[in-house]
Amino acid sequence: MERVHNDGREKKGIRSYTHSKKEKKNLARLELEKHIESHIEEAIAEKQVKVYLQANVRGLTQRVCGAEALSRWIDPKYGMIYPVILFLYWKEH
Repeated sequence: MERVHNDGREKKGIRSYTHSKKEKKNLARLELEKHIESHIEEAIAEKQVKVYLQANVRGLTQRVCGAEALSRWIDPKYGMIYPVILFLYWKEH
């Protein structure tokens, strides 16, 4: 516990602390990283990771010339978690 000076008198107490926007963003990112680490296997087992096909259309002919597979993790707590977030997490770990 810290001693807090208030009105010229010394008092015991807990100092209130507010986080800056950057600190809040970092805390949220760390919380999400912990969530990813502890829930990814469960998400795969429970089929929360979905695969979507996106058509590739040739500009000149406007015809479908292929497709790409896109994965999305639809998490009950965070909603849709995009691959870029997962990629950044795996890149760091």
